[in-house]
Amino acid sequence: WGVIAPFNFPAALSAGPAGAALTAGNTVVLKPADDAPLTSYLIAQCFHDAGLPAGPGSQLLASLAAANLTPDDIDMVVITHGDSDHIGGLGSFPASRIVMASQAYKLWTEDTDGMVEEFVKLFRDSASAEELAAQATGRRAYYDVLMALEADGRLTLVEPGEEIIAGLSLRPAPGHRRDQMAVVIQSG
Repeated sequence: WGVIAPFNFPAALSAGPAGAALTAGNTVVLKPADDAPLTSYLIAQCFHDAGLPAGPGSQLLASLAAANLTPDDIDMVVITHGDSDHIGGLGSFPASRIVMASQAYKLWTEDTDGMVEEFVKLFRDSASAEELAAQATGRRAYYDVLMALEADGRLTLVEPGEEIIAGLSLRPAPGHRRDQMAVVIQSG
């Protein structure tokens, strides 16, 4: 998985995607911003200090096993936004229901060029033709995953504020992505 650190907020806008990709078991190549070259090194050091092993390998499945859980024990996965690095491990949870906001689903399935255009806006000064092509390929892969989940009856679409289960809902939180959602947990 490739992450290009932008010139604006290089740590905040690259640590999240890199961390998510690593957690999903992907290998990450993090290209630093030209005007903040040490940021990528510091992010990598933070991941190392937090216990993330060097090289590929997610700890998610190992952590589940340590808690005496298997992927089959997971019955729901909530997607907060549609970055393709967030869905790479969905196949690891065959018994789960996948929940996402309907507006994110529409963005990925109806707005055929929206995700690539968003990437271009963020990285217009540094994105190569290869990077743009990779974004288009990633978008298509995510679309294919969504279609497969829908065909299997495992995809649940919710409206903002609609309860997923008692006390759990999604609220719009655009910023990182225009389809970004925040998970709201309420009790009592």
